[in-house]
Formats: sequence, C-alpha cells, structure tokens
Amino acid sequence: MNYKKQTDCIFHLLQPALCNSIPNYSFENIDWQSVFKLAMQHGVAALCLDGIQKMENLSASYSISMPKQCKLQWIGTAMQQERQFAKQMQVLKQLSCFYNKNNIKMMLLKGYGCSLNYPIPNHRPCGDVDVYLYGKGGFADTLINKEFGIQSKQNEDKHSTFVFNGILVENHALIINTAIHPQLCELEEYFEKEAENAIEMEMGEGSFYIPSINMNALFLAYHTASHFCKDEANIRQLCDWATFIQKNGKKIDWDFVEKLAKQSGFFKFFCCLNGIIQDYLGVASEMLPDWERNKDLEQNVVKSIVFPEFVGHLSVSAKMKRFFANKWKYNMVYNENLCKHFVLLAQSYYRTKIDKKAKSIWAKKNYDIEDVMKKH
Repeated sequence: MNYKKQTDCIFHLLQPALCNSIPNYSFENIDWQSVFKLAMQHGVAALCLDGIQKMENLSASYSISMPKQCKLQWIGTAMQQERQFAKQMQVLKQLSCFYNKNNIKMMLLKGYGCSLNYPIPNHRPCGDVDVYLYGKGGFADTLINKEFGIQSKQNEDKHSTFVFNGILVENHALIINTAIHPQLCELEEYFEKEAENAIEMEMGEGSFYIPSINMNALFLAYHTASHFCKDEANIRQLCDWATFIQKNGKKIDWDFVEKLAKQSGFFKFFCCLNGIIQDYLGVASEMLPDWERNKDLEQNVVKSIVFPEFVGHLSVSAKMKRFFANKWKYNMVYNENLCKHFVLLAQSYYRTKIDKKAKSIWAKKNYDIEDVMKKH
C-alpha cells in the first residue's frame, strides 16, 4: 500500500472523528493492517476507530468493510487507550491535590489540556505529564522527594523529570528551551507573563490551570514546529491543533499571534500548519486567518511528518546526519545561525548529560529552594 493511499485513508477517517464531516472518499481496497500499523505509530488508532463509527452512524450508505480480526485490534487499542487515560487522570488528581495542599499552582502544558478539546477526550493518547509550577518547581521536587521518596532527575535544560505511579512527569523551569534557542527569550518571557492569565479547572479535590487561548495557540504551534525539525512530529499533534482550532479559532487574537510567531521565527511553519488542518483534517477556513498558503510545501511537511526519515534512538553520527538533512525544516522554524545552534547543542549535551558539577536548572532561574522551604 503506497504512501498516498495510507495517508489519505487515515486523514479521511480522522475528519469525521474530529470535525463531524463525512468525507468524499472510497474506503475500498484498503490494506487495513498497514493503516492500523501507521495509525498506531502516530497515536491516532482510537481516533480513527471513532471516525469509522461516526461515519456509520451519520450515514447509512457508509459501511466500511474491514476484516473482523483487524477491527478487533482497533477496538482493543481504543480500550487500552481508555485505561491509560484513566491512569493518567488519577495521577493528575493526586498531583493537583498535593500541589494545592502545599500552595503550589500547577499549569498543565499539552497532554490532558489538549484532550479536553476532543469529542472523546480519553481517545487522545497522553504520554507524559508536563507541568509548570510558577517558580516553585525546585521546591515542588523537594517536597515530592520528602513526601513520596521520589528523586527527580535533571537531564534537560528546561525541566526536571520524575516518575509518579508509573507516569513520567516533566516539571518545567522554562516553558520552552531558550538555552539552545536564545532567540526565543522574548517568546518565553511572554509565556511566563501570560501564565498569570491561565484558566483554572477543577479536578477532584484540587485544581489546575491550562494556558490562556492566545498562549496555547503560540505554544502548541511552536511545540509542533520544534518536533518537526527533529523528525519527531506526528499526526496526533496535527489533531491537537485541529481540535484546538475547532473550539477556539474565533477567540484567538490572530494579529498578535502572527506578530509574535514572526518575531520568534516559526511563522512559515505556522502557515503550513493552518493549511494542513484545513485540507487534511477538514477544519473550516472561517476558523482560521487568511494567511499565505504554499500547498507544495504543505504536502512536503505532511509527508515528512507521516513518514520521517530519521526515527528511533539515534547514534551521535545519525543525529548529525539528521541535523544537516533537516536544514529546510530548521529554516522554517528558527531565525538563527545553524553553526551557532550546533555549538549550543553541544554545550547543552555536556552540561545536562556529562558535567556532574553543572548548576541546577532551578539555580539558573535565581531560585533558592532552601529559602522557599524555610518560608513554607
């Protein structure tokens, strides 16, 4: 089954799942096992099943012929996804309650916050939990260790990590990584200020926050762009953007978002992202601004996302090869010198993976954990 047919099939299944639209597409002569495998790789298998069921419910003329064993695989995957979602919900409830009890405000980035935009939230795969704790991240890690005996690790410039009841938690000191992309400092500054306008959501006995609409528009688009550069973007991220726009497109201050995206360097990718969700996922054009379109470039972006050249755990030499092969992607996302960026990457690798005497990420934020503990 060729690239185009696999891709077309998945996107046409996602259209009714996300946008309630019946696609003008024939699902005949489909290698469903290949489609299932690709959907699994991109984290959209449960969503594709939603699309199948939605089409059959909305139109009596739609009856998709799929081998019984294959359909059982899709159903089993959806059920497994629902169980994983429930597990993550339990972790979020525990964390929000624990942080609230200790006067720590928690904002969720991506993940569960994105799932709230989906017609069936628990069919959006959630991997790790990304939190921003408003300057109390180091204090929070200390409390997690003291209360649960869980030791956090610092092997990134922007966040620490720990595993809580089987779920990986990334505790962000920075919302985006300005250590290797210093031209994004203005965007990071906006994110940290705008975080004060986050939207509060109740959860069990605690509460958490999700980014404001303008902040989320910029953050989700940039996040997808940054993964795109490293051959790590996927169809689920396109779905995140499509469902976010379906719900919030008319509430976004697009002039402001355009200005900051241009200043930060990823406006060209942003334009492609908006075009892709219209043509491939069925999002109505009136939900989006009238930005410049380049359909040839959009097709190349989709092809690179669906079938990336570099996948899996890569050696240093393979990462070097990927770095230079993806120059065209890099130029769509960053306004910076490639050689300078390469030096910053090398420094970051040494600082976070090798140097045992490197400063804590919380120290870099001028954050005195002991002082906060005393006040607490």
